[in-house]
Amino acid sequence: MRCLICGREPDHGDLCTIHKIAKDKIVDSYRLWRIAYGSIDYKTYLKNLIQLSETGSAVVEVAKMLLQRGGEDIENIDNL
Repeated sequence: MRCLICGREPDHGDLCTIHKIAKDKIVDSYRLWRIAYGSIDYKTYLKNLIQLSETGSAVVEVAKMLLQRGGEDIENIDNL
């Protein structure tokens, strides 16, 4: 099995180390965004992350993959 995004050897399930770290940051940041912005749905959050110039390329790649998979909600994100 290869990383779903880049094809590297996965260290953590279906993602390589870089994309696993990016996914973890997406999850952690979503919790913070919900505190800061009140109610923000997961798809909107992912779209906002992609648009921000400060967002790193690995995070953008993971966010795009999650959106392509239907923007699965945060409760299911660990089931990548």
